[in-house]
Amino acid sequence: MLKIVYFVTGLVLPIRTTSRLYLADRLSQHGVKTRRIPKACLQELADDAVASVKRIAAISHRGWREIVTDHLDGHAVNVANIIDGTLRDDLTMHEYNELIRETLRRHGVPFLSA
Repeated sequence: MLKIVYFVTGLVLPIRTTSRLYLADRLSQHGVKTRRIPKACLQELADDAVASVKRIAAISHRGWREIVTDHLDGHAVNVANIIDGTLRDDLTMHEYNELIRETLRRHGVPFLSA
């Protein structure tokens, strides 16, 4: 249902707004208290996720709008797991997760080390 709402609002609101709101909602679903995360941090995390999905879509010859919510869902899981210290980096995702950690650090969002 949330993906349908996201799609409809995405037709009216800019992707920057809808991606931030969607990411915040997904983080809340994973137990993150998003009111403790600055709006600028949420925006940067969402922007990074959208940029990543656009690169993936270009490589896979798919429309990025088809896969953006799935990517934001996965991004929310990674961010939530970094914040609560349960993320176990694998070699393929380590660099990506370091970018998330750096964004959180820059905005003063505390997270636990795994």
